[in-house]
Amino acid sequence: MSIKLVAVDMDGTFLTHDKTYDRESFHRFFEYFHQKNGHFAVASGNQYYQLKSFFEEYGDKISYIAENGAWIMSEGKELYCGVIDPKTVRDVLAELQKYRQIKIVVCGKNSAYVLEKDGLVFYEQIHRYYHKLKRVKNFEEGIVRDHILKFALMCPFDETNELMSQLSLPDHIVPTSGGQGCIDLIVKGQNKGNALLKLCHDLDISLDECIAFGDGGNDVEMLSMAGCGYAVANAGEEAKQAADKMIDSNENQGVIKELLRLMEKAIL
Repeated sequence: MSIKLVAVDMDGTFLTHDKTYDRESFHRFFEYFHQKNGHFAVASGNQYYQLKSFFEEYGDKISYIAENGAWIMSEGKELYCGVIDPKTVRDVLAELQKYRQIKIVVCGKNSAYVLEKDGLVFYEQIHRYYHKLKRVKNFEEGIVRDHILKFALMCPFDETNELMSQLSLPDHIVPTSGGQGCIDLIVKGQNKGNALLKLCHDLDISLDECIAFGDGGNDVEMLSMAGCGYAVANAGEEAKQAADKMIDSNENQGVIKELLRLMEKAIL
């Protein structure tokens, strides 16, 4: 069966450490794949506006699974937007603020929000992932003005797993690890895998006709559901266990190398 959809995680998978990729090689693949009526999707925990900035020249030819599946744009049209109700947002924030080692990003549809008290260095760090980002005195400003999609937490790397197990959250809010001391709190069932299923349905593609690439815990569902899941060499153990195949690391452009290999073998 031919491949009709390619879905890629970004940080640690498609992008190198300095947030670059081999644009010339990718363009060669993309033009070939698009002419074959193939579809390319970006699937990330990051903000839609940030993800789109990497592929401006392709316009609405690309689909985006943003905020770990909370917001899906199918080639220029909004397919899904999962909003967390204000009471749940407040309950989650009350729990998170018990942990001094956690810094919080509240991720809304219009913007993401960080606290002024967390400083400019933290703001600049987060701005790399959230191009629409506001500093606020308290998160209530964001809650009342926006539709909240998820929470992104930054914590010490060696405390990630322990914190994920300690958090007391509403039943329908679950933690998932993006690696490197990052935890996302998302609505239960609202993950990259189910987002991929929604996208496939919209594009009239079966999951067997998809391949997906990832490196972290938040890629597990997507890697498992795709017809073939690939983990990069630098992936965490969860992603490696969920994947069907291993490829070269993100630093060595493993995803693009594999796409070109599949293209040359006329598998795509």
